[in-house]
Formats: sequence, C-alpha cells, structure tokens
Amino acid sequence: MLLDQLRDPARAWLGVPDDSRTDEHARIAFSRRVYRYFDRLTTVLDPLRCDRRRRLPEDEARAVAAAWEDTDAERTRRRELLQEVSDRLVLITVRLAHRRGLFKGWRGDIAADTTPIPAWHQPPRERRGLASVELTAGWHYCGGSDEGIFGHSAGLLVASSRRHPTGHPQAGERVSRHPQLALGLVLDTPGKRIGPNAVHSLARLTPLGLPTGLLAADRAYTDQIAEHFAQPARTLGYQLVLDYKQQHRGVQGTHQGALLVDGSLACPAMPGTLARATAGLDDRAVRGIDNSSELRELITAREPFFLKLKQAADARGAIRLQCPASGPSPAVSCPRFNQVHRVPAPRPAVVDLTNKRATAAHSAAKPTVSIPQSERLRPLPKSELPQICQKPTITIRPGDLGKFDKFRQDRH
Repeated sequence: MLLDQLRDPARAWLGVPDDSRTDEHARIAFSRRVYRYFDRLTTVLDPLRCDRRRRLPEDEARAVAAAWEDTDAERTRRRELLQEVSDRLVLITVRLAHRRGLFKGWRGDIAADTTPIPAWHQPPRERRGLASVELTAGWHYCGGSDEGIFGHSAGLLVASSRRHPTGHPQAGERVSRHPQLALGLVLDTPGKRIGPNAVHSLARLTPLGLPTGLLAADRAYTDQIAEHFAQPARTLGYQLVLDYKQQHRGVQGTHQGALLVDGSLACPAMPGTLARATAGLDDRAVRGIDNSSELRELITAREPFFLKLKQAADARGAIRLQCPASGPSPAVSCPRFNQVHRVPAPRPAVVDLTNKRATAAHSAAKPTVSIPQSERLRPLPKSELPQICQKPTITIRPGDLGKFDKFRQDRH
C-alpha cells in the first residue's frame, strides 16, 4: 500500500523513497524497515510483548491476556496510551467537522452500538492446547444470532438524527443534515466493559463543546449495571433511550407505588391493557410498530399516564416527578387525586369546539383514571394509598430503583 497505492504527495509526506517502487531489492529493504519501525511502535504500546506470529500454549496465552486486564501501573499506562492514540485518530475528523460548522442543527443525539470486528486468525485449538494468535479476541454474538463471530467488539458512538414525522425539506426523514460521523471507538474483548467503554467515549466529547441530547443504546447497554453506564451517561447530560429483551417488556417493576412500564414510571392505576401492551412481544412486532395500528394506538394511549418531569437532574443526579393528575395542566382526570387533595370541581365553562387547543385542554377531553367502585363510595385512608398518590411529587435518585434502575429511560 505504501509503495503502490499512495499518491505522490502522500508518499512525499511519509518519506517513502521513489526508487523503492521499481527496484526489487529496494522494495524488500523498505518492507523490512517498515516492519522494524512498526515493531518498535507496538512494543511501546503493548502491555506485555510476546511472539504474535505463532500460537502460544494456553498457559502462556492466559498470562499475556491477563496483562490487558490487571491493575499493574505500567501496563495500565500502556493501555491508556494505546486508547489515547485511537481516540485522537477518531476525534480528528470530529474536530474538523465541528470547526467547519457541519454539526449545525445537530441536537447532540448519539447512537451507541457494539459491532464485531472479525479476527484474521483462527480461534483457539482446544484439543491441541493452543491459543489463538489473537490473544484478546473472543466470540461476539450479534442480537438474535446463535452463531458467534471470533474477533473483537468495537464500541461505537455515531452522531445520529431523529426522524422527522413528515419529512424535512432538505434532510428528508432526518431532522438535520449533519454528517453521521463516528464520535468514539473502543476496541475490546467481546462482552467486557461495554458500558464503561461507551462512557469513556462520551467523556472525550465533553471538551469539544458539542450539544448533548438523546443517547440511544441497544440491549447490550441495557444489561449493564446502572453504575457502569446509565448513571455516568446521565451525569454527562444525555437522555437515555433503551431497548429491552422480550422478557423485560411491559411492567418491569414498581417504585413508591408507581409502575415502571417499559423504562418509564407511570400512574399505578394505568389500565392493564396499556401497561401490558408490549409484554411478551418479540423484536419483529416491536420494530414493526409503524405497521400495526392497534399497537401504535395502545402506545399513544399510554402517554397521559406517565409521571411528568417536574425538576431536571440536580448535581447529585436526582430528579423530581409528579403525578399526571397534578399541576396546572393535568394530563388525566383522577377521582382519587381529587379526593386526597380536595380538588374542587371545575366550574362550568364555555368551550369553543372549533378551537382544538381549548377543546383538548378541557378536563372532559382527558382520560379518566379508573379506580374501584368501592373506593369511589368509601375512599381509602391516605396511609393505605401508594406513595405517589399520597404526595403529588416524588424524588428519584440514582440507584433508588435498585436492580430496575438500569431499565429506566428518560424518554417514553
């Protein structure tokens, strides 16, 4: 490639001699020089140097692979230096695009994904007790596939865009015309440090002054414990949009009486048909929501029952959510809320039915929370009600949802 594929300006910049292209002996000498220089470079970056031209016995291979995992100060420094080189190579295009104004109109939305990078060498030979030449490689399984790919996993961040509901005059279905560049890349052993690698790449974007928006991630990131992905990503200013496995869809848990429905806290009296609209659905059904009017209507009907954000995250990451029936513009009409908080009945008012906004704002046009008839006739003591029904607002701190904290989304 250096001798035959580069143009003259690039060869001059790299110092590639012209006579090496035609003379056979000069070509061999040049290739040996390149190999020696590359060996010096990789020796500086490699945590534990070994012969990478042959298969090592399993015990030797385990010792070398452990050098990429341990906490030795010098090995850690080399691993960080190697990642620094990778980060700079990726971010140079991001810096140039930002400097030239190519991210104008971009809202800071990012897609996080892990993609397989197949290895050039074969997997380990267990019968012969020999490891692969790629000592840190492993088996990467793509979503829904039972066949693995032997190699490494690349944790990628891509500058993504939301879909415009009616199409954009210049960008088509996309909201903005920014280039969908790779914003971060971390190469690692499959299944290891998925969340921390994404957080590392996000943190490298902070000094550039780029906006922070939605962070869409697949199930590999949803499975990470909250301390490894969700919490630090929110601290950096991103709003999480997650995907779930089939068994995790629908009602995922409760907190202070509120239902956790597909990652969002909702009214405890949300109708069961709405709360369980996605329960048990496979990936094809969920991704084909645009083709299912029934499912789309159920998802839309959920919206008023979700708790509303009253106060954004503070320095500790805590947020305040309020009951959908509270506030100056309630999303639902709730008899229980009116009884507990002694809300007076609304005065009769004239509504201009030709004014869609005024019609939608009237209490009669909003969904009514269904409570048992016995509770209507004989209200329960306040102490027996769910906590979200006792007080109109609740505070959600990082880790409050326990094992369900990793499922919480910031958009629904």
